[in-house]
Amino acid sequence: MLSRMLNNAVAAGKRVRSETDISKGSVSISSAAAELSEMMSASDLMLPFAESRLAVIGAGKMTRLLVTHLASRGLERITIVNRSMQRPQELAEQFPDVDIEIKLMDDLFDVVGRSDIVYTATSSADTIFTEQSLSENGLAGGRPLMIVDIAVPRNVDSDCNNLEGVKAYNVDDLKAVVAKNTANRQKEMIEAEILLREEADAFSAWRESLTAIPTINQLQEKADSFRKQELQKCTKKLNGLSDKEMEAVERLSRGIVNKLLHGPLSHLRKTEGTEEKKKALNELNAMFDLGDLDVNDVNSA
Repeated sequence: MLSRMLNNAVAAGKRVRSETDISKGSVSISSAAAELSEMMSASDLMLPFAESRLAVIGAGKMTRLLVTHLASRGLERITIVNRSMQRPQELAEQFPDVDIEIKLMDDLFDVVGRSDIVYTATSSADTIFTEQSLSENGLAGGRPLMIVDIAVPRNVDSDCNNLEGVKAYNVDDLKAVVAKNTANRQKEMIEAEILLREEADAFSAWRESLTAIPTINQLQEKADSFRKQELQKCTKKLNGLSDKEMEAVERLSRGIVNKLLHGPLSHLRKTEGTEEKKKALNELNAMFDLGDLDVNDVNSA
C-alpha cells in the first residue's frame, strides 16, 4: 500500500510539472537574474543571450546559484572575478561542463570591457561600479553593456544608467520578476490541484479494489475445486489419453472456468464506492454460495 502510494505521488508530481506551467518562471533572485538578462539581452545589447559574453564578480553562494541557472540555459563560458583564487577554483570543479575563466580584482575593468553582461554578487559594503568609475575606465559610450546586481547591499550605483549604452538592473528589478512569476504560479496551482485530485481519486479507487481480492480468491479457488472434482470423475474414461492429451484437457477445463468467471470478476473490480463495492460483494457471495461477507473487512480495507 505504501509503495503504491509513494509511486503514485511521484507520478502525480511529474504529471503536474509536464501538464502545467507551475515550474516555469524564476522565483529566486539568482534565477530571476538569469531570466531577466536572457529576456532583455536582445533589446539592451542587440545580441542573443546565447552569444553574450558573461562575467560574474564574486564567488560566493549567490554566484554558485547563478552559475547553476546560467548553465541550465546552455551558457558554457563564464569569467569569474574574485579577490582570491580558491573559491572560483572550487566553482570550476563543481561545474566541469562550464568553461570558467578565473581573474583577480586587478583585472576587473579589463574583464568588464570585454563582457556583454556582468553580474555582481560580492559581499562588499561599498559600490563597485559607479557612473564615474565606468567612465574613467572607458566603459561609457562604447558597445552596449548590461550590469545585473544581485548583491545586498548593492554593488552597482543607480547612476550607472546615466551612461550611454549601459543598462543596470538591481535587486528591486529582480524582485519584480519574482513577484510576477510567483503570481503566475499561483494561477497554475488551480490546475495542478485538479490533476492531483484526479490522481488521488485513482489511488482511492485502486485501494477500494483491494476489498474484492479475498472474494475473488475464494471464488477462483472454489471454481477450481469444482473443476478438479469433475475432472477426477472422468479419470477412468481418460486413461487412454497420452500425457500431452491430458495436459490439453487440463488447459481446456481451466480456460472454460476462467472465461465463465471473467465477467463477474471484471464487474467486481470496476465497481467504485464503498457501498457499491459492498453490494457487489454480497451479490457475488450469494450467487456462488461463498459464505457470509464480513462488512467490517470491506470498510476497514
